[in-house]
Amino acid sequence: MTRPPVRPSIKEVARLSGVSIGTVSKSLSSATDVSQATRERVMRVADQLQYRPMALARGLAQGRSGNIAVTLSAIHTPVFLDSFYAEVLGGIETELEARGLHLLLTSLKSGNDLLQLASERRADGLIVIGFEVPEEVLQQIAQMQPLVLVDRHVAGISSVMSDNAEGTRRGTQRLIELGRRRLMFVSERATIPNLQDRLTGFLQALTEARLDPQAAPVHAHAEDDALPVEEVLATIRRERIDAVVCGNDRVAYKILAALDHAGVQVPEQVAVLGYDGLRYPLEGLRRLSSVSVDKGAMGATGARLLLGQIDQPGSPVQQVVIPTTFQQGSTTPEPL
Repeated sequence: MTRPPVRPSIKEVARLSGVSIGTVSKSLSSATDVSQATRERVMRVADQLQYRPMALARGLAQGRSGNIAVTLSAIHTPVFLDSFYAEVLGGIETELEARGLHLLLTSLKSGNDLLQLASERRADGLIVIGFEVPEEVLQQIAQMQPLVLVDRHVAGISSVMSDNAEGTRRGTQRLIELGRRRLMFVSERATIPNLQDRLTGFLQALTEARLDPQAAPVHAHAEDDALPVEEVLATIRRERIDAVVCGNDRVAYKILAALDHAGVQVPEQVAVLGYDGLRYPLEGLRRLSSVSVDKGAMGATGARLLLGQIDQPGSPVQQVVIPTTFQQGSTTPEPL
């Protein structure tokens, strides 16, 4: 009879990592008194051995479920069609799997649904992604169980954000350094703080370059799919715009399609810059230049913050900002 495979033990992880069993346990539970280098070494060995802690047994002993709930607005589901949040979720899931924990994904219908989820204590903590939950609901939930926000900041609640203002400032600055002088900003959902910060970064870059920020056209619209493309094109022609900085990649692709349809050469006549660094299928035909966000790192960092709260109740609120990089595509000129 074939014997079942031997399950790797925590002792084996400790031996190969060169640390004690206690340090392995702390490393896999996001304790803060373990160095980052040690934690990464232990995680690497655990992954190589395919070691998974017995989360259910450990959770029962500690009064925990071993579940982490992640909520995403219904407007972003199904998540596999939303490139940005799919990568964020991938980062969360990878971090939880390494600790033998389970991800419970739910799409949000209302703030009351989320309050009920928190009150039922079906999960040991909650990660909320996006902007659809009212702040007052989040404040209530933070009093009920560990809570971390991803891609949003609310005072008094730990969160992970991309560097919206600085990323857009540097992207705009890059266009100016390449000789573009007549720039405009275009965005949907412009009432969201993230996009307001991106507009701030755009205007800051103009000011630093001694270009008049008040002379730069801004097309900012409150809702998705509210972008009047013909009006934007008319502004580009009238103001002789040579670079369009967009609030996100979704808007940038709309502008790019409209310019192509109008026979405007990109980037020779008009450069187009996005924000997010998404891998859309359209990139197989034309790769968009974009301010790229490490979306997996945002998710993984959010998971680590939450696990730290669970392990150490009352730990300080943390606001983590993930830096951006520039993704060179064919819609902005190459650096000289």
